[in-house]
Amino acid sequence: MDKQSTERRSFLKTGAIVAAPLAVAAPAAAFAADDSRSKLARLEDERAMELIPRAVELADESGSLYARHEAFRVQADVADRRGDLEAAAAAYEQARELAAEAGATAALAGVLRHLASILEKQGETARAEKLLRESIRMLRQVDRRGALVEALRALAELLLREGKVEEAERFALEAREVLTPHDITSRVTTAIALALVREAQGRDDEAEEYFREAIEDLGRTEWRNVQRKPLRHYVRFPLERSREQEARPYQLRLAELDAAANGAAETECAAPPVVGLT
Repeated sequence: MDKQSTERRSFLKTGAIVAAPLAVAAPAAAFAADDSRSKLARLEDERAMELIPRAVELADESGSLYARHEAFRVQADVADRRGDLEAAAAAYEQARELAAEAGATAALAGVLRHLASILEKQGETARAEKLLRESIRMLRQVDRRGALVEALRALAELLLREGKVEEAERFALEAREVLTPHDITSRVTTAIALALVREAQGRDDEAEEYFREAIEDLGRTEWRNVQRKPLRHYVRFPLERSREQEARPYQLRLAELDAAANGAAETECAAPPVVGLT
């Protein structure tokens, strides 16, 4: 067996030496239904930041490409959640190099998608677009439909923000075609993407149908971090059309979620301002 094949197997099958510290760095509580767990999620992030240097050290000692990749990937994820884009980008670049070295196409494609998100936030839109296109190309090769859906959706939304509506439509429609029936989260995100495309095209009736589909599907998930972005878009849509009463219940729900994300133990469900929602 050649060196690349051996490293690829190592990437996929080893890395247990850092499993314990990295497990703490993946805050499932951030997605929990219980409002009080938002505080726990932040505590987990703080604990993760303490553990990551040791995880990286152990990964280096293990010699496992998988362990080293995962250590940097988690470091990047936590830095992104904390708003440290520079640190997140640097860690994703490290994870990218390790995945490429191992020849692990799916892992590399995933890193490229996340790195693209960071780069767009930093204003490097052209580079972000290039990475997303490369991620999509790779994911098509390895037939990873779940990851492919989100890469397609991300590219569609980026292109839409750049005013490339027709191309955005093509990728948003492909994301819906690739979507698997039981992937509720991606059903929501792709419906929102297509709604935004239809809205940009002036096809408001179709846009509203997709927005409503997304909101209905949100009722099938308790992942609060998933709920906030679709609700922001759905609240904005009727408000911009002077339908304040229709928007009101969703404003209240969004206020609850925002309060929970900001660590409030309780909320009085006060409506957020009716302007400035993005």
